[in-house]
Amino acid sequence: MSWFEDMNRHLRGVEKGGKPDPVYLLYGSEAALQDHAAGILEAAYRRLKPDCERLLFGAEELDAGDLKNALYASSLFESGKVLKIVEVKSLIPSVRKVLISYLESPDPENLIILAVSKIERRNKFLSQLESLSRTLYCNPPYDNEILPWVLQTVRSGGKDIDTAAAEKLVSLFGTQVDDLRNEIGKLELYTGTLERITVEHVIEHSAFNRNFSTDDLMTALIRRDRPRALDMLNALLVQDEKIQVLLVISIFRVFWLIRSLKGSEGEKVDLQTLARKLGIFGTKSIENIRRNHRNYSMDEIDRILDALVQTDVNIKTSSMDKFSNFLILFEEITGPK
Repeated sequence: MSWFEDMNRHLRGVEKGGKPDPVYLLYGSEAALQDHAAGILEAAYRRLKPDCERLLFGAEELDAGDLKNALYASSLFESGKVLKIVEVKSLIPSVRKVLISYLESPDPENLIILAVSKIERRNKFLSQLESLSRTLYCNPPYDNEILPWVLQTVRSGGKDIDTAAAEKLVSLFGTQVDDLRNEIGKLELYTGTLERITVEHVIEHSAFNRNFSTDDLMTALIRRDRPRALDMLNALLVQDEKIQVLLVISIFRVFWLIRSLKGSEGEKVDLQTLARKLGIFGTKSIENIRRNHRNYSMDEIDRILDALVQTDVNIKTSSMDKFSNFLILFEEITGPK
């Protein structure tokens, strides 16, 4: 059995009502696979403990006191806690010592998820973590394992997908897991409250991306390139009404990420971690945000976020035509012509 089959078999068991183990090490280079696995584990844990507390840390931001408090402090209001540490190898020695001590006798009422992207067999600390946790390897799957992963990923998100639709998705967007996870997220938004994703939905979604992708539009907006953004908007709005909501959500995620980068949290947590919190996996989007986020002040971002909320309200309640609605929004984002 391959590592990928082993991981999926365990996750399926958890999804069907199995209790998660108290400690997991998500080990490997695919961020989307790590987040997919973590999402299934957390959802299963929340079914058992709906009032649990959730804590997410980048390893570089943790000191020994913070970790002790996160691991051992109890609350009158929460029944347990989910604690996730991203890139756990970056923990400093004093924090590693606290973590290892806890893992030697973990609290069965908690769920601890440790993530690290680079597998290093000779690293003593990582070897210790492997021995003290259930390890799920998150490396690129073989091509023949991609389709089962797509099916499981969509179904874990609460929708169903036809096998033919999953095959079409892979044929159109390739076998890179991070890219596929990004497209699955967009399809989930695109299909709204519909419970099943069909081949027709995938083809429509592909048409939406054929001339300009949402990544291209986000790049134009964060660069304040209003003429190019409007050209793309004209092309994208020929689609049906669902496209408008997808655009608003995509833009909101990007500017919320930019806002986070400018706040105190952004000083402690790396961009990749922040992006993953918001469900942004596309490498192109993340790198464009890294290069261009200083184009906006905090006051401007807050106004943009308010404008996005108002745009969403207008879509659902106003008789304003869709181009004018977005024109007002884009003027707020890029500045007037």
